[in-house]
Amino acid sequence: IKSNSDDGKDNHKASVKDDSSTRITKTSHNEKPQKHKKGRGLYATVLIPPNFHIHTCPCIRIPKDQYDAHMSQTTLGREYLFNCPNRSGDKFLALGVGSLFNHSSSSPNVCYRVDTSNMEIRYTTGYRSVECGEELCITYGPKESLWFREEDDDANVTEGNEDYDSDGTTNGMALFLNEMTL
Repeated sequence: IKSNSDDGKDNHKASVKDDSSTRITKTSHNEKPQKHKKGRGLYATVLIPPNFHIHTCPCIRIPKDQYDAHMSQTTLGREYLFNCPNRSGDKFLALGVGSLFNHSSSSPNVCYRVDTSNMEIRYTTGYRSVECGEELCITYGPKESLWFREEDDDANVTEGNEDYDSDGTTNGMALFLNEMTL
């Protein structure tokens, strides 16, 4: 997986290995594909098969009162946190590359599951292969809950809500994938 930065300050490479032995590489802004318009992002560096575990990242839980008092007005708080599945208002900060997946309504190709008991988020590919060079995207939720205007290619897609499981995990694409063909 390649990670790209729009801030122009990330002119180095760093590699990490996650528990699935998938190589994850953070690359410079200059290596970004031409059609990329979303800011930071992750790209497949090899063909990834369907339903393949690509990354697990640990999380930090941020209680609602601390988020409201300290983080709600920061870029980190507004743009890189996941909602806690129990709908308490608490947030999760995904460590590693977990917070760098961009949103797509029309073509998300990565599923994520928030596991509150283990304080981690697991990412897997969806129901189709991801081609080498293709951006890895998740869905951030229903259009009405987005804090930004979607790109034109995503603007006319109807999405489902997150599916909350009884075991304390959430599948961020479960309902969405049932409503569309990838």
